[in-house]
Amino acid sequence: MAFHINYELKAKSNKLDKIRQFLSDNCTLNNGVDNQKDTYFNTANGRLKLREGNVENSLIFYNRPDLDGPKQSDVNLVKLTPNSGVREALRKANGIKVVVDKKREIYFIDNVKFHIDEVSSLGSFVEIEAIDSDGSIGIEKLKEQCDFYIDKFQIEDQDFISCSYSDLIIEQGAAFRAEIKSAYDIFVPKVMSDLKAHVISHSSNPDHACYRVESLADYEKTKTKFLLISDLLIESEVGGRLISTFKLHTPLVTDEVSVDVIELPQPKENNKYSKGFEHLEFVIAEKFEDFNKLYPNVEFDWKGTNKPFNPELRLKLGAYSVKFHHQSLEEVIRIETATK
Repeated sequence: MAFHINYELKAKSNKLDKIRQFLSDNCTLNNGVDNQKDTYFNTANGRLKLREGNVENSLIFYNRPDLDGPKQSDVNLVKLTPNSGVREALRKANGIKVVVDKKREIYFIDNVKFHIDEVSSLGSFVEIEAIDSDGSIGIEKLKEQCDFYIDKFQIEDQDFISCSYSDLIIEQGAAFRAEIKSAYDIFVPKVMSDLKAHVISHSSNPDHACYRVESLADYEKTKTKFLLISDLLIESEVGGRLISTFKLHTPLVTDEVSVDVIELPQPKENNKYSKGFEHLEFVIAEKFEDFNKLYPNVEFDWKGTNKPFNPELRLKLGAYSVKFHHQSLEEVIRIETATK
């Protein structure tokens, strides 16, 4: 584990080409372009993130005030190997707060590290990190170095970003999460009430829910919004149209019914769908025939039971429906990706 003190800043800039040229001409080390996925986990204090990239892979805990301009950041960094398995362990232990995807150009001039970032959903930024890795430089010298490059890059006070990329992503995703949570709070009690009316009860939570949109343009827009609050597990073609599957960073919960996997299908041509949740899907252990015997007065739709992979038994409930499977959607995705 390495502990070091940074004096750093993040800013917007309309002079990125000039900054890039200066860094290319003067850097002592050019690490190239890193496609980074930063997963931030819930913590009692500070920020904890796992960085996964083609250049940098590390677990980073840091404390840094949300102030405009340069500021001190105290950093604990553990270098990791790719695909270390740390992400899943921390997801289960702490829960994911947010994920930031970015393309980062990395340069060094001696102890000063520079980033030119293209951040998904946010835009382009420049970062400057003056690093004291062994206590030999001191905070005053770090501040002088940052001030020098602020002047060199013509960064103005209004260009500074006071917070983390993660905070900006959370802010963007909050409105969409509130929108789907509101729809979920109406949808789930209605479906569960209709199931109860059919004397079908389930102690387990649904495996996943399906969220519909009205057009192909809406599909692309909604997919982008889901990426603010979830991980994309897969986007694949099924029946001639794309379906994206997301795992929410924080489950949707209402009336103690929890869902953290959402399926988003493209609308089929010539089919009109209303925007919102359309069906829930459950995993059952019983054979379909045995499950049907438990509810002899319920009229199930058996068409989907002939599917060659992960067949389904369907129950139509007015505008909504419920489907029953023998495998979870995440397990189906694991099988699908393993065979590609």
